[in-house]
Amino acid sequence: MDFSGKRILVVDDIPINRTVLKNILLPMGADIIEVKDGRQAVDVFYAESDSIDIILMDIMMPNLDGYKATEEIRTSGLPNARTVPIIAVTTLAFQEDIDAAINAGMDFHLEKPFEPQKLLFTLMRFLSQKKGVLV
Repeated sequence: MDFSGKRILVVDDIPINRTVLKNILLPMGADIIEVKDGRQAVDVFYAESDSIDIILMDIMMPNLDGYKATEEIRTSGLPNARTVPIIAVTTLAFQEDIDAAINAGMDFHLEKPFEPQKLLFTLMRFLSQKKGVLV
């Protein structure tokens, strides 16, 4: 899999979680923007929305949780706001957590810990959909 030229916003308050994601994605050619909470994610999205291809969003974070950050992004009115794929990457794995993620505007829910291949296939699926090709 090749993610060259793809900008991925990684949002997680725990540094090791961001490092794990980076270690999986950087060898695939992805350009990673990492932030430590939902407020920073929203700020980066406002500044760089047109260049962000996908967002990996934790849920439980200080300052602004992943649900609220997603809602702010989706309602921002920016051109990419409604279409950028947002993937929940979280330890919250009950059905009500999955439903809450979808209701907040996330496109998919990926439970931590995850298999790296599952992450990569999920990203490929959503990045392909964005180009109009369903994998």
